[in-house]
Amino acid sequence: SNSAVSYSRPLKDIAAWLMLTELFILTDLSSYWSHRLCHTVPALWKFHAVHHSPKMVRWTATALLHPVNELITYCSNILPAMLLGFPAYALGAFSYGTAVKLK
Repeated sequence: SNSAVSYSRPLKDIAAWLMLTELFILTDLSSYWSHRLCHTVPALWKFHAVHHSPKMVRWTATALLHPVNELITYCSNILPAMLLGFPAYALGAFSYGTAVKLK
């Protein structure tokens, strides 16, 4: 099969710490570019602008998010990793860690 899953063999053979490091770097880059696009593409800015709506900047503004913006961010992080063949358990662990960090 030509699916991304069939290419995941080398990723399954590397150390967990290295795989998670690679996943962190990949998602950090994809998150950065997703955020940049949310600032430059008008259709995306409409959802992202909620985060920038407070008149006074406080730490609580980081929790002010539109669900569509969160979906865009999540997909921009997970889809590239899936396409590159990261195993489901690594994506699950990383997603769980991200969800815990947001709480």
